[in-house]
Amino acid sequence: MRPRFEPQVFPSYRLDRKALELDTAKEILREVFGTTSAEVEEMIRLRLAELDASDNALKAF
Repeated sequence: MRPRFEPQVFPSYRLDRKALELDTAKEILREVFGTTSAEVEEMIRLRLAELDASDNALKAF
């Protein structure tokens, strides 16, 4: 019987990569809009709230 092969998965690598992508996107937003980190966080929070509200409105139909 052959040994069972289990691929190695590095979930922390994916999380680190996503965190790096998010940080890069925030940096770009700060530069493009000439804002502070706090303002970028607020922009993202507001956008997520808008998306959540529109999803809830669609579910009502």
